Amino acid sequence: MKTLLSVLLLIAFATPALAEHPVNLEQRVRNLERQMNRLSQRVVELEYANGGGSGGNYPMPAFEANCMLIDSGYGKTFLGTGFTKIDAEFNARKACNTAVNATYCTGSNALLRCDDTSTRSSIRSVCLVTDSGYGKVFRGEGLTQVAAEAKARQSCQQSVNATYCSGSNVKAQCDSQF
Repeated sequence: MKTLLSVLLLIAFATPALAEHPVNLEQRVRNLERQMNRLSQRVVELEYANGGGSGGNYPMPAFEANCMLIDSGYGKTFLGTGFTKIDAEFNARKACNTAVNATYCTGSNALLRCDDTSTRSSIRSVCLVTDSGYGKVFRGEGLTQVAAEAKARQSCQQSVNATYCSGSNVKAQCDSQF
């Protein structure tokens, strides 16, 4: 009983910042959890890239197929992921259909690009997109080039009008990290 009371007093008086701001503590914990998840994923990727580390038999990390769809009406970018190319395409079209009129998500004017799931040569890809209206540069990162480009275009579209981020004159510059 004394130890419980001493712990409560210690929390109440020795660390007033934690007692006064539980929201900040929760945010810190969530940030630390996210950072730990990123580090864990990176360790798995590095172990796989190095052939399993110290003689371990590590399976290949789960690979997700990615499809990027740019609608023909507004030029918005949608990213779909799945375990197969068909799933990824379906998820990209589904996201497009919920955001804009479905007619803009199909047909020859809607641009659909998917990963080549037969090869995976890098750990991570990074893409830059410069919008055609203001010349701002936006960055996207993903496990594949399609995912990284889609995230860069989505980042651009959150800042400026989507038409500045997806025209034929807006090319993505991408590079892979090994």
